[in-house]
Amino acid sequence: MKSTATQSIWSVYLIKTNSNTLYAGVTTDVARRYQEHVSGKQKSARYLRGKGPLTLVWHQEIGHKQLAMSVEYQLKRIKAVDKWRLIHGDISLVDLFPALMGGSPELMGDFPELIDDFPELMGDKSE
Repeated sequence: MKSTATQSIWSVYLIKTNSNTLYAGVTTDVARRYQEHVSGKQKSARYLRGKGPLTLVWHQEIGHKQLAMSVEYQLKRIKAVDKWRLIHGDISLVDLFPALMGGSPELMGDFPELIDDFPELMGDKSE
């Protein structure tokens, strides 16, 4: 087991499929996990296989694994319209889940980052 000082930071992410459905997941490395999903191989989520092209549309650092998994579970339960509001920055995780997030942005790490921060994931070679 890792020591407290070196524990990984967990993130929650949303991936859009070719039919505009959204998939929520958790990981300690968003870029690596997204590439695993895109590959469609054994480590990809069964739900996403054959539903490409896939687009990573949102992710946010959460911190601890247990909180990240709780946020993922809640994201899977909310309406798609609220997920899209989150993606577009119209609402935050604190707004969506105040009891879970404790109303404290510092529990969540950085503010949401859109895929624009990772052009290499989308095959953009312009940078």
